[in-house]
Amino acid sequence: MPTVSSRQSLADNLRRVADAEYRAALTAHDATGEIENLRQAIADADAKIDRYRATLDAGGDPALIAGWISEATAIKKPLRRDSGSRRRRRSG
Repeated sequence: MPTVSSRQSLADNLRRVADAEYRAALTAHDATGEIENLRQAIADADAKIDRYRATLDAGGDPALIAGWISEATAIKKPLRRDSGSRRRRRSG
């Protein structure tokens, strides 16, 4: 009978294989760099939100900054959705 540690090792190994296969498939299907562009756009929106929060912490106008954060979040939501749907289509 397998031990708990051997089952965990098997699960870890299977997870590594699945991750490697996912990364290989993603690379093969993303020759245009579309997914990386989406990731960068999401990171840019996150950076803006972080700067807006820092401005708020420094005493900026809460009403104005809330609008900025809402705009950045509105930009980010469809990017996340597009990024997730592209990963699912390519891995499925």
